Amino acid sequence: MELEKIREIAAGVLGLQTELIADETDFMEELGADSLELFRIVMEIEEAFAVELPTEKAEQIRSVQDAVKVLRSLKNSTGRGYGK
Repeated sequence: MELEKIREIAAGVLGLQTELIADETDFMEELGADSLELFRIVMEIEEAFAVELPTEKAEQIRSVQDAVKVLRSLKNSTGRGYGK
C-alpha cells in the first residue's frame, strides 16, 4: 500500500509512468527531479498519509524506499498510525 501510493505520487509529480519508478530509484539522480519536484513529492506524501514530516526526516527522502522508511520510523516513534 505505502510503496504503491508513494510511487503514484512520485510519478504524478515527475510526469512518469509508475512502472518506471522502482523502490530504490533515486528521484534526483536517476529520474532528474529538481529540488522543487522533490519538495512537491514530500508535500504530497504528507497530505496522502496525513502526517507532518520533520525537516530532517523529509530531507532523507530520495526514493520510494526512503519515504516508506521515514513514514514507518515516524509511525514507530509516535506509536500512532497515519493515513486518511
